[in-house]
Amino acid sequence: MKKIFGNFSSSIIILILLLSACSSNPEQVVVTQIVNTPINQGAAEENAFDSTPEPIDTSQPENLINLDEGPITIYHIGDLTSRFAPYNAPAIRGLEDWAQVINNEDGILGHELVLDYSENGGDVKETISAFEKIVENDNNPLMVVVYQTEHAEAILPIARKNEIPVINLGIMPVQPEFQTEDFLFNFYVPYDEQLSFFLEFLVDNWAEINPVTLDTGIRLAYFAWEDFFGQSALTAGNRELLESLGIQLVAEEYYLPSSVENISNAVVGAWYAGANVIYTNTYMHGPALILNNLNRLVLRDFFVVGGPSPTLDITSYSYLEYNSYLEGFYAPSPYPWYSDENNIAIHLLKDNLENSDRTIADNSQKRILAQGVLELLVFTIEEALLESEGGKINGNSIYAILENLEGYQVMDSLFEIDFTDGNRTLNVMQMRQGRDFLGFELLE
Repeated sequence: MKKIFGNFSSSIIILILLLSACSSNPEQVVVTQIVNTPINQGAAEENAFDSTPEPIDTSQPENLINLDEGPITIYHIGDLTSRFAPYNAPAIRGLEDWAQVINNEDGILGHELVLDYSENGGDVKETISAFEKIVENDNNPLMVVVYQTEHAEAILPIARKNEIPVINLGIMPVQPEFQTEDFLFNFYVPYDEQLSFFLEFLVDNWAEINPVTLDTGIRLAYFAWEDFFGQSALTAGNRELLESLGIQLVAEEYYLPSSVENISNAVVGAWYAGANVIYTNTYMHGPALILNNLNRLVLRDFFVVGGPSPTLDITSYSYLEYNSYLEGFYAPSPYPWYSDENNIAIHLLKDNLENSDRTIADNSQKRILAQGVLELLVFTIEEALLESEGGKINGNSIYAILENLEGYQVMDSLFEIDFTDGNRTLNVMQMRQGRDFLGFELLE
């Protein structure tokens, strides 16, 4: 993986995507684990022949963890019932499946890991209510995991007041205040940076990826939802970048996130405007809506089509009329995928997916993210416990570990974390390209 602002180079790995609908509800995780606590043994006497009796050291060894406090709970608030449920469900189930792995492998320094799930039904108010109940019922919550950014933003005042880190597995907006917020930690790359990465990729590789056109100039049509997320990529900075790169912005189309309307007029309009690139800042059904229309109109060969990292999720392609429509779709990604055979972490996560009795719908980018983040959180808790006195930790203990992570490789090879400069987002990206529903090639 390359730094976002670094140069783009080339190699290929295949991502396998399969079509399925997401339906099953996650099972409650209440799991046990084996105690395997590192303990420092007492030191030998420095001088066995010294007749002066040494005082008895009654203090506990430095790394002894008090296991009498019971399980360690990680709270998470998600959505398994609204229209975004197919996107969030694989992550929620992935969290639960990986908790089982952790507990089967000694847990958190002998502590049982318990996940406490609250359903929000896609309603921000329900997330706030659930978080308030957590604070009310637990005098020492270590953290809370949420799956959508607007929900993370909504609970920040409560989190800040109670000094509880918020772990955001949702889509990352461009708002600067939410990229550097002390108690908010995000695990996506902001969408304006994803678009700039895509634009620079176009310029660097246009000779190879240029569609059939009468000239070689890059002309962009921007298709997005008419909400903050949809508009978050095409910032003033990226408009300036377009100009500096010599890319013409010839069309902008915005429509409702809930829409599954026929956007053929907008697609034809982009073609008439001379566009040869469509970038869609949508996910779920959004990319399929564009790809379906391009193919119906026999215009697909005239466009390079791309979108942000969530478009790599399997839920985006369950809406395609034909699997082959995925061919040639470009998207940045901060994470490897199940088909990345040379990645050690992926081997572990792929085995877990196959052994967890889940459906094909769980073959999801967000599942990989959730499991990687849970592994990171376990590491964070362990470090906080080892640095504590008497095994007593709180939200501030977790925050102190997270904010000092520098160049930390989650699961050795999944993704890198660096929060030391106040940044609260990821800063690495890869480019992937669809291959006729066989997956996404990794382009470096």
